[in-house]
Amino acid sequence: ISEVLAWLAAHGTEPDGPFFIKYNLIDMPRLEIEIGFPTSALLPASDAIVTGTLPAGRYQTLTYHGHYDELVHVTGMFQAWGGVDGVTYDSEPTPNGERFVCRLEIYTNDMASLPPAQWETVLAVKLRD
Repeated sequence: ISEVLAWLAAHGTEPDGPFFIKYNLIDMPRLEIEIGFPTSALLPASDAIVTGTLPAGRYQTLTYHGHYDELVHVTGMFQAWGGVDGVTYDSEPTPNGERFVCRLEIYTNDMASLPPAQWETVLAVKLRD
């Protein structure tokens, strides 16, 4: 997070919203993730930083209040809820796990200034069209 914030500052840009984790590939316990911040304009990539836009479309979302240590359990319930509703995530199975078009954890408030019971995380997974 600090590396991305320093890169943004070096490019004269501040985040335009809360930081997020984008899960590209899940093959527990191995993960391929990106740490990001929304910005008001698309910036050019560099050697260490990838830039881009999140895909438009329909998303299944859930807002969770509490410590992020519980997110594995909460995510399991989130996926089960999607299964009951018959949603299909925009993802593909691979020999090395499931690859998602866009699966996010968005940390919407300042965890440093609030007790864990007030931390807010939005889970969002792009649905297949």
